[in-house]
Amino acid sequence: MQGDWIFDITLRNHITEPITVALDDFTLTDTEGNIYSLDKAFMDANFTANKFRAGNMRPGDTSGILAFKVPSGKKLESLSVKTATKQVTKKYLP
Repeated sequence: MQGDWIFDITLRNHITEPITVALDDFTLTDTEGNIYSLDKAFMDANFTANKFRAGNMRPGDTSGILAFKVPSGKKLESLSVKTATKQVTKKYLP
């Protein structure tokens, strides 16, 4: 059995130019090292106005929805995003 994990997050662009944000650059990792990609079909069906779909993030804050399917019983460790420069930023989960 799987569960849906839905995150309403805000990213901040600190530079003066827009940056590219691709949905494929977000991943979720559990404590066993398993990596989960976004559930794009679920997101398309339920969050059509998602601002991350546009691909560009203007200077300042941008909020959006991310959804993942994760097998039951898994303990989540972190949410990651890979930037255009291939730098990975992680947010560790409690």
